[in-house]
Amino acid sequence: MTHKDNADHLSFEEMRLLKLLLETEQLSLAAERLGHSASTVSRQLAHAREVLGDPLFVRAKTGLLPTARMLAISSKMDRLLEIWDDMADEKPFSPASIERRFRIMTADNGLNAYLTECLPAILAQAPRARLIVEPLSADVFESLRCGEADVAVYPTTDIPAECRAVPLPVMHPVALMRPGHPLVKRFRAQGRLRQADFDAYPLLMCDPRIGTRFREALEAECKRARLIIPYFNALRAILEKTDFVAWSPKASARQWVDAGALFAAPVEDSPFTSFQPQLIWHERTHADPACQWLRGMILQFAARCEA
Repeated sequence: MTHKDNADHLSFEEMRLLKLLLETEQLSLAAERLGHSASTVSRQLAHAREVLGDPLFVRAKTGLLPTARMLAISSKMDRLLEIWDDMADEKPFSPASIERRFRIMTADNGLNAYLTECLPAILAQAPRARLIVEPLSADVFESLRCGEADVAVYPTTDIPAECRAVPLPVMHPVALMRPGHPLVKRFRAQGRLRQADFDAYPLLMCDPRIGTRFREALEAECKRARLIIPYFNALRAILEKTDFVAWSPKASARQWVDAGALFAAPVEDSPFTSFQPQLIWHERTHADPACQWLRGMILQFAARCEA
C-alpha cells in the first residue's frame, strides 16, 4: 500500500484507536471504549493504513496483531497522545505553580496605598513568581495592550473599550507633617485646619508629571511650593526633618502615620478632592488564571486598607 496525497495525516481519534488496538487486539472492543460504531473505527483504521502506507495490524487467531511498522511508531504516537492529553487536561489552578513575572504599573503612592499590604501574601502563595513594579506613565493603556504590563493602578474613569477596570478604595486628601510640627498642636486645639493655616509654613509638593485630574490644583500649589519633588516616597524623609507640610492621599501615607513618623490632618478647604483609582487590565489577560489570582489578591487586601 502506498502513501496517497489526499491522506496526509492522522487525527487524534485515529491515534487513540491505534493505541487501543495495541492494547485490546480487538476492533469491536476498541470501538466500544471509544464510543464509536464498528463502521466508524473501520473507516478510521483504513485511513490510518492509507496515511502510513502499512497494514498496521494483521488478523490472527487471537485477534489483530501489530506489524513491525506499527510497533516502530507506537512510542512516538504515545508521546504525541501524552502531549495532547496534557494540553487538554484542565488541572486545578494553584498559585504555587506560577513560574512567571507580573508587571504592575502604578505611581509610588499607589504602591504604598494598595500593594504593600498584599505583597507578603502574594509572595508566600506564589513563591516562584516575580513581581516588577513599573512607573506609571501616560501611555499606560498601550503598555497593557502590548503586554508590557499585566495590571495598572491609575486614577481615571476614561477606560478604553479593550480594557477592564474595578474601582479601588477612595483616596481622601490630607496634610502631612512631622508629629512635632506647630500645626499639630493647632489641629488638636481647634479640632480642624484650614488652608490659610499653612501660609506660615513651607509647602512641599510631589509632582509626578503624568496626566491627572488634579493638574490645575497641582500647578496652583506648585507655584507657591518651596520644594517640588517627583517621588512621593521621599516625602517622609523631608517632612521628618523640617517644618514643611505636604499634601497626600491618606491611604498612601497610612503606614508612615501608623508608625508615628508623620501626622495626617484633614483640611476643610483643601484644593484637592477625594478620588477613586481603578485597577485596570487588558482584555487579553482577563481569562488568564494567574492574572485573575493576582487581581483578586490586590483587591482583597486593598479592601482592608483605610481609605
